[in-house]
Amino acid sequence: MTSSNRVAVIGATGQFGHPLTLNLASEGADVLAISRAPSAQNEQKLETLKSAGCELGFCSDPSDEAALTRLFDGCTTVVMVTRGLPESIRTNDPLYLNAAKKAGVRRFVPNEFGCHTLGLETGISELFDAKKAMQSKIEAAGLKKTLIYPGLNSDYCLPNYRFFNEITTFGNLDLPITTHHISDIGVIAAKAILDERTEGKAVQLYHNRLTQQKMLDLLGESWPEHDFPVKHISTESILHDMKEGSNAITAKAGMETDRERAQINYVCYVSGELTNINNPETLNASELYPDYVYRTPKEMLSDPHFVFGQV
Repeated sequence: MTSSNRVAVIGATGQFGHPLTLNLASEGADVLAISRAPSAQNEQKLETLKSAGCELGFCSDPSDEAALTRLFDGCTTVVMVTRGLPESIRTNDPLYLNAAKKAGVRRFVPNEFGCHTLGLETGISELFDAKKAMQSKIEAAGLKKTLIYPGLNSDYCLPNYRFFNEITTFGNLDLPITTHHISDIGVIAAKAILDERTEGKAVQLYHNRLTQQKMLDLLGESWPEHDFPVKHISTESILHDMKEGSNAITAKAGMETDRERAQINYVCYVSGELTNINNPETLNASELYPDYVYRTPKEMLSDPHFVFGQV
């Protein structure tokens, strides 16, 4: 990696965009951290990014192609880390792609950072279909794509009270799940985005794999004096809600409707298609970066802030 890597990150102050952007800077990249506008909510994060050596950029209107093209001038890579909603991916993300092409950007990293959509069939979820359509748009534009698939963010996957009102499990308790801490995802994603080997490829994080039953066992081992009542969402319930679920957003965290969440849960906890390490276009992050030490589920579930703390 050389100084010729100038990376623009769209959504650099977001929950995942912020650590990713900081890791790109720590890896030595020339980083342009882009958000919609300065605000009281992102002021501290913008200062942190600036202190890390990132240049700050702002664009409140993604339909202003000329402004976006000027922002991307000189960039080799554009990374999308905005809120991954189907409508936004369909309407806004292609605007960033078009501006990136006009600016001469070489690589485009779309809003993935979850399930291995490259290997999924269409029709499972509006969200996954929008992501797959975006992959085709990148190829049609003639840019190289890099897809980052971390599995599940441990905040949402491991049993805790920070993102759920109660300990909740889904589908098949004995199905292995791949999960990583958001800080580890940020490090590996930054390395992959700056790695020439990942151009035109997907990168699958595949280090922490365990079943939901094992997660519950680890929780009990860490907190033997604490009672953890568990609410289980059955496979039958997930299958029903995939088609008939509400379009309301009732979960404590996240922006997906109940129906969209059931579609995601189907892939993660029923079909077992969360990861796809055998996909021919996919590289194993553990093989790319064998010396990296990940936080383990056992370590996270023994941390009282992780299990009980407030977000």
